[in-house]
Amino acid sequence: MSQPDFDVIVIGRRCAGASLAIGLAQQNLRTLVVDRATFPSLPAVASSPVIFDGSMKMLNELGLSEDDYSLPGSRADHFVLNFVKENKLLIKMPFSCLDTGVGHNIYGPA
Repeated sequence: MSQPDFDVIVIGRRCAGASLAIGLAQQNLRTLVVDRATFPSLPAVASSPVIFDGSMKMLNELGLSEDDYSLPGSRADHFVLNFVKENKLLIKMPFSCLDTGVGHNIYGPA
């Protein structure tokens, strides 16, 4: 029985492992990704439904379009952090941040 040959074996298929494996496969390297976890892994491993501009740029560089990883109508333009004693921090995220490389604007207290 012959064994499969791989150029690279990536251990872990979360954000870093998955993006590394995609990049290696795009360079025509035979890539195997293994992980002991099953997915989705909630509640054992916390996860965020938010993808920030830097991550979106990386996903675009890997050849994924926003339609591949987002739900229709799921774009957020701001979020609010609530602290003790009614202090709030409003964080606005401009839609143009992918084009400009600009992060988010921070305003507070609201």
